[in-house]
Amino acid sequence: MKESRIIRNKIYMRSIIHRLKGCGLLILACFAAFWTGKIYSINKTQKKQEIVLEQKTEMIYDDLKIREKESHIYSQRTFERMYGIDIPYITDGRIICTCLEVSNISDEDKNWDDVLDLLDCGFQSDTWASAIDPGIGQQMNALSTQRLKMGETCLLWFSTVMLPVSFKQSTWVDLTDEDFYYVLSLNPEKKMIHLDIQGVE
Repeated sequence: MKESRIIRNKIYMRSIIHRLKGCGLLILACFAAFWTGKIYSINKTQKKQEIVLEQKTEMIYDDLKIREKESHIYSQRTFERMYGIDIPYITDGRIICTCLEVSNISDEDKNWDDVLDLLDCGFQSDTWASAIDPGIGQQMNALSTQRLKMGETCLLWFSTVMLPVSFKQSTWVDLTDEDFYYVLSLNPEKKMIHLDIQGVE
């Protein structure tokens, strides 16, 4: 009698353990499904918030009409010779630069600081990213007026330094295999221009 009671208790305990295991597995499955759905939702949202302007097409951006005019990657020596700009803090780098045609389509003049604040974010490729170099940009853009007048169109240059340490050697040797972008903004939407790089010199 006592032995049969012990056996019944053991069977009862085993059934409880099996039920608890089943509930635990169910909870884990629900948790995994929840996070899988959440990650998918975040990725989908981020993809929706990325706007890519294809090469040489126009974008309306906060009362400015923007279009890529030309883009280049130069060796440091070629860049310094062409633009008369000395970059003493590097010795074996390259310079990526893009010229944007910017038109003020608002009904008022715009301060240059406000215009540049909207546009001077940075560059990126599939494997690399960098903010612009404001020192180089300041020397490339000789602004003769205080404002971008209503209806006026101007050309603005943005550039930054690229170093071999930031790339695989095989990529650095032939950068034409990379897709390069000029990033206008990161929030609330990532807006960027797919650059038409006119050769690597």
